[in-house]
Amino acid sequence: MPVDEQPQMLGNHLPSQQEYEHKVAKTQAYMREKEIAHLETEHRREHNEAEKAHIRMLEQKKLELEMLKEESELMRLRLELARLQNQQAGDVSVPSISTTAPPTMQSTSCALQSDGL
Repeated sequence: MPVDEQPQMLGNHLPSQQEYEHKVAKTQAYMREKEIAHLETEHRREHNEAEKAHIRMLEQKKLELEMLKEESELMRLRLELARLQNQQAGDVSVPSISTTAPPTMQSTSCALQSDGL
């Protein structure tokens, strides 16, 4: 085989090998693009789920706060009703809720001493 023909045979073999490598590279690139698209879709889905869960939690906290405010108002009204019922029954010694300060440790201890305790 002459030396001039040997590179030509290698040259004929290289395009086939290059074509194969090119197809492999294209397939790998295609698979990477598909994987990236899948990961992006999955990330968006997870983000949307997390956002919805956060919104639900905020709504629940808002409702709990509203419920606590309503319960507080209910307790205030019950105490006011009890005060008015005591006044109506002739017991005027019960002070109004709005003017009564919460008892302090000093006033509690003074009251216990005056009772002889």
